[in-house]
Amino acid sequence: MLVSLSSAWAPGQADVYRRVVEALTALPVRAIVTTGGAQLEGDLRSTANVEVRERVPHAELLPHVDLVIGHGGHSTTLKTLAHGVPLLILPINPMSDQSLTGRTIERHGLGRTLPRTASVAALRAAVTAVLEDGATRDAASATGERLRAQNGAASAVDLIETRCHLG
Repeated sequence: MLVSLSSAWAPGQADVYRRVVEALTALPVRAIVTTGGAQLEGDLRSTANVEVRERVPHAELLPHVDLVIGHGGHSTTLKTLAHGVPLLILPINPMSDQSLTGRTIERHGLGRTLPRTASVAALRAAVTAVLEDGATRDAASATGERLRAQNGAASAVDLIETRCHLG
């Protein structure tokens, strides 16, 4: 499992990380929490099954995880979906579109969304529910296959060459 709640600091972000770590510590999972270098208030410590690290390239982790807990940022969300992995979204910034992203993930059966104030018990229940939900795993897997089949990089190059008359 990967936990990534943005590399940009937001008020209260450390508390969200702490509740997530506490929730995961009580579950039979292994997780890596990446803080992205965000300056967090107070300590955020690893536990027996939850490793806290400042940075780890998500591309190294995503092929090996079965759930991503994120903030609903576009980069992490789309990379996660492209790998066919379900999401638990905890929107951190109320002034951004992170809540919209979370609602979209839920509406399409690709994961769940909880408020950033979710309790440890609610986080633990949501993680367990997503991990046990075969329909969510299947929807995320199918979405990943669809995204990978689009070959976005080649399509973008073709579009740029056509519009700029380079090809």
